[in-house]
Amino acid sequence: MIFRAERAVATDGSVDWVVVNAESYGIHVEATAFLAGLAGRDCSPNTISVRG
Repeated sequence: MIFRAERAVATDGSVDWVVVNAESYGIHVEATAFLAGLAGRDCSPNTISVRG
């Protein structure tokens, strides 16, 4: 499987990063939880975002 990072923009305008299967866009729960943990620790946005 191939996974990729996608920006998720909520209706309130906040932005989160999620990791999805590149074919089905199903969320990779563990990787997305890891990114949420980084955001919760106030890590730099450059640490959290994934650019490929």
